[in-house]
Amino acid sequence: MEDIIFWRKEAIQSNKGPAPDPADLPPLDKPVPSTALSFKQQLMLAAVQGLCANPAHATSFDELSSMALHLAETLDQEEA
Repeated sequence: MEDIIFWRKEAIQSNKGPAPDPADLPPLDKPVPSTALSFKQQLMLAAVQGLCANPAHATSFDELSSMALHLAETLDQEEA
């Protein structure tokens, strides 16, 4: 039994590759302003996030984009 445990530990350790080097990214001086997206784009993203957060609400994931677009357009019309 101990041989099996020892063999498994060796197999697991040999399957692990070397740790990847961390990416050298430049420091972020300032956050990206939310105005980089239009109001309608922000509504669309919020609608998609909301629909994906409650997958029981949607019966077909293929329709999520059209549902989010409809929701964003409805909210945009109500804001105007």
